[in-house]
Amino acid sequence: MTDIDTLKTWLWSHEKLLVQYGMNIVSALLVLGIGLWVAKAVTKYSHNLMTTKQLDPTATSFFTMLIRYGIIVCAVIAAMGSLGVKTTPFITLLGASGLAVGLALRNSLSNFAAGVILAIFRPIRLGDSIDVGGKAGVVENITIFSTRLLQADGIDHTIPNNTIITSNVTNFTRQPQRRTELIISVSYEADIDQVKAILHDILAAEGAILTDKGVTVELNELSASSMNFVVRYWTSLSDIATTRWHVLEAVKKRFDANGVVIPYQTMSLMIASKDQPAAE
Repeated sequence: MTDIDTLKTWLWSHEKLLVQYGMNIVSALLVLGIGLWVAKAVTKYSHNLMTTKQLDPTATSFFTMLIRYGIIVCAVIAAMGSLGVKTTPFITLLGASGLAVGLALRNSLSNFAAGVILAIFRPIRLGDSIDVGGKAGVVENITIFSTRLLQADGIDHTIPNNTIITSNVTNFTRQPQRRTELIISVSYEADIDQVKAILHDILAAEGAILTDKGVTVELNELSASSMNFVVRYWTSLSDIATTRWHVLEAVKKRFDANGVVIPYQTMSLMIASKDQPAAE
């Protein structure tokens, strides 16, 4: 019997086994191919979706990479299963590795999870003026692990995202309009109606004040040395500071012109002489 005859005999005797192996290989290649196609399609869709939602570019790249390789790993494990390879040890190994990495990087992962929350729910955005635990500034950058704030005086703060999620955050710019409150003090000799009329005139003359939101001018307190009026008005965010400056300047000028005194803190000194002891 020749070698060819021997090979033919072996092939015929192992026909079922070879067919089974062939089917397994085809199945594995098919599963792997579909997995790669799904990974590409889902990655593209996810990237477009996150770009449309205007998520942070760093977060977008990270999430798309995570989705892509996650699907590829699942496809490889499924393909190995189609070949008859026991995948349980691989799944166990991946789980144990993930647990070990999670324990080693728990602080970083908490910041990462917080970054995911910030990226999805967007409680703060680039350009927002916020206060986080006493640190106030404008949001300059939001990454997957930290957020950068720039104070008005140029000081830069890098805050872990987990700190932002677990702290009370005050957002000064989320609403397009803001209310300003001023306390104006006058002496007790001033006429209340005259003071209120002057303050109303000043507010009416300031074009940046949103009159449709209403203004408030009321006597709010009778303190030890002055009558304190509360003045409230609304402006757009961009007009807050300049309007406040204009109003305060106008108050001083109008009060001076009308003889309304703005009291300042005074202290009275009483000097008493001590009698000399009587001579014996």
